[in-house]
Amino acid sequence: QSQSRTQSQEQPRTQEPGNDKSNQINALRTELQSVISEIKAAEEEEAGLVTTINQKTGRRFSYNLIQIKQLEKEVEPLKQELYAVQQKKAELVQRKSSIEAELRLLE
Repeated sequence: QSQSRTQSQEQPRTQEPGNDKSNQINALRTELQSVISEIKAAEEEEAGLVTTINQKTGRRFSYNLIQIKQLEKEVEPLKQELYAVQQKKAELVQRKSSIEAELRLLE
């Protein structure tokens, strides 16, 4: 057993540089998939918020002034949340582009 432990401990030191590059590519691809999943989740959240905001504001014509003021109070936090989601999505898209550029350099 001690021999197998010693061999497995030595293995990372004896890896070829090509394996390191391959590991780096695999890590980047995994990270890319994760970022793509996060972008999709952000897009779904964004679409849900847009739909909710549009549903709330779409019936505005039948509201009186007090109802309109109340509606604005309800919609404002949704708009702020939407803005935050859009910012997060923009950052994720930028990160995705960065990862893709790194992958192109390595491949």
